[in-house]
Amino acid sequence: MAGRWRWSWAIPLMMAGVCAGAGPGAAPPAATVPGSGTSTAAASSPASLPVTFVADYSTPAAAAKTLLTAINRGNFTAMRDALTIPDEHKEDIDTLLDAMESSARLQEAAEARFLEAGKAAFGAPSDAALAAQLKSVDAGEVTINGNSATLAVAADAAAKLPGGTVEFRKIGKDWKIDGAAFFKLATEPADKTAARVALARRLTVLTGTIIQEMDAGKFFSATDAYQEYWMDYLDLTRPPATATASAPATATSPAQP
Repeated sequence: MAGRWRWSWAIPLMMAGVCAGAGPGAAPPAATVPGSGTSTAAASSPASLPVTFVADYSTPAAAAKTLLTAINRGNFTAMRDALTIPDEHKEDIDTLLDAMESSARLQEAAEARFLEAGKAAFGAPSDAALAAQLKSVDAGEVTINGNSATLAVAADAAAKLPGGTVEFRKIGKDWKIDGAAFFKLATEPADKTAARVALARRLTVLTGTIIQEMDAGKFFSATDAYQEYWMDYLDLTRPPATATASAPATATSPAQP
């Protein structure tokens, strides 16, 4: 993935930052930060949307739409199929995808446990958001060069969609999203990739723990669950030298990169 185009508006929770190569501390894009008193959560969730659809890789734009729909529906089998995953990056990409999927499952668990309050606290994909994303792809400019292609998408301030470029590779008759470029693995230093993948592993464990605690009835409310999740997330991403206890009521959502 080149340029500034981010798929953060389609990726569950803060894995947008971790998996797309942003620095640690990227905030959950559709969740209520403890103490903020506001929520941008959408009305539909992965649990209430169909997880099956017809994948289309006939063109780069169709492949991008397939990937977006898979993410929105919480269908990570289909998401994996939409990507090219080179052997040298397979372990890292699998780890990042696992972390993204665990975040989607956390959203589902929050809704199952706390209903509308769970959606408001942890965020949820929506049909309206997906429609805006697909529209941005339709308006994008595709450039094909042999078995490679790019899709340049303009930013849409009204829909809060960033702009940028997506890279594709043609495999047989199918166009697939370049997995190494999508996760910025081909261009970033090896030590940064290793740190990002290690963080993704820790976040997968964290989300699994919060899901188990939800199921066990540990939390009185969705806000309580999210507060613990948020503070644990900050503990994982805050540099050790500057780690300090922070009250949930004053927690600030870091700016998206």
